[in-house]
Amino acid sequence: MTTTANPVVTEEREELSRAQQVLSWGQRAIKQGLRLGGHGEPNDLRPYIDCPERMQRLVRYIQAGVPDMCTAVQVRSSFEEPESHAKAREILGERNFHGVVAAQTRFGAYSEEELMARQTIPFSEETLRECAKDFFLCATHPLDLLGVQSAFPERFTADVGGSWFGREEQRRLWSSVTLTHPWLLIRKGPVPASGKKLSKVQEEHMKHFPKERLLLPVEFVYGALLHVLETGERICEGYVIRFAVQSAEGNKVHVYWCSGKLRLSIWGDSTGSNLISASARDS
Repeated sequence: MTTTANPVVTEEREELSRAQQVLSWGQRAIKQGLRLGGHGEPNDLRPYIDCPERMQRLVRYIQAGVPDMCTAVQVRSSFEEPESHAKAREILGERNFHGVVAAQTRFGAYSEEELMARQTIPFSEETLRECAKDFFLCATHPLDLLGVQSAFPERFTADVGGSWFGREEQRRLWSSVTLTHPWLLIRKGPVPASGKKLSKVQEEHMKHFPKERLLLPVEFVYGALLHVLETGERICEGYVIRFAVQSAEGNKVHVYWCSGKLRLSIWGDSTGSNLISASARDS
């Protein structure tokens, strides 16, 4: 005689198993320093329990495998702006210069070493004058893509199951790259005549702009986010920016504005008129 499991009992056992896993996790987290105090006592989880958006972000981070990431610390360091910074602002205009103060206000304080690295702007006054109409200059933070997203998650479209570019296989190939240039001089619009081309042709097209280079995803996302926060202007809006960066699936990485938010995606090769390149000055 065969017997069938009681579905109610089975469900209760599964619930008990899940509860035991959560309890075990909590006990181990407490040993690592997590505070789970009762009424009136410090409780590190309470803000996530009470806020569905924070809970969702925590769950997505765990589902992504708890990747290492560089995050912005929301404190400020004092900074006396050098004369060269003031001159760059004068040349480019207030809307096209986002210096150390703007970067620290939006993404947190620099270390003393990082401040020193941003004392000197690596572009001549002649270059700045040449770029005054079509480019903006910004001080960067040593963040990776997840670090930039974590500072302003509401500025990115949400992915079911967590940010796809935070998964281990993506981070291993490209998305863990950190901003290394202290300053970026970014073109605000598409690289001229970069649309209607396959990706390889777009990359070869850059030979017509010997003083420029293609942007990395983290560079574009950081610069675009800082610029919109400071000015309200979305660079390259209405276009899809294709990067010379390959995802774990073998497709090129893209980014575009979707209902006012940044959305990263991967697509196969094509020649749409709105598929463009984004660049920064190298010299």
